[in-house]
Amino acid sequence: MTSSEVLDWLAEKQKELATFDQTTYRDDRWVRWHNEMRSTLRRVFGEDSHEVKGYYGASNWGRPIAGFNQGEIDAEMEARFSEILGVLRGWADALILEVERFGVGTDGNSSAPARYRWTSPLFWIETAFAVGRSWVGQNKLAAILFGIVTFAGSVASIIALVLVLA
Repeated sequence: MTSSEVLDWLAEKQKELATFDQTTYRDDRWVRWHNEMRSTLRRVFGEDSHEVKGYYGASNWGRPIAGFNQGEIDAEMEARFSEILGVLRGWADALILEVERFGVGTDGNSSAPARYRWTSPLFWIETAFAVGRSWVGQNKLAAILFGIVTFAGSVASIIALVLVLA
C-alpha cells in the first residue's frame, strides 16, 4: 500500500471506530474491525513494527490477566471498553500524523526512518510507556514511573555513547 492508500484506509477505520460507542467488547462488528486492523497493520508495517506494537498496547486485546478465568477477563474488558475506544482514537490520530510525516517505510518495521526510531527521545518515551502499560496493567502511576526510568536510562546510554565516540 502507498502512503496515501494507508492514510485513506486509516481515515475509514477511524470513522468506523466512532460507531462503536454504543456496542460491546464482544460485538461482531468490533471483533471484525479489530481483526482487520491487526492483520492490515502487520502486512503494511511488519509484525515487529512500532505501529503494530502500539496498536496491541492501545487495543488491550487478549491480554492475559493472571489469576482470572476467561469470564472474569471478559467482564473486566467489557467494563473498560469505552476507555479502550478512547485510547484507540488517540492512537489512530497519532498514527495518521506519523504516516503523513514519514510515509510508509520500506524496512518492514516502521513508517518512521530508523534514524528517528533510535535517536528520538520521543520514540523512547513512546516505547517505554507502551511497554510499561503492558507490564503493569491498569496501574498508571507504575506505568509513568517505568516510562521515566526507561527514558532516563536511554538518555544515559546515548550520553555514554557520545562520550565514548568523542
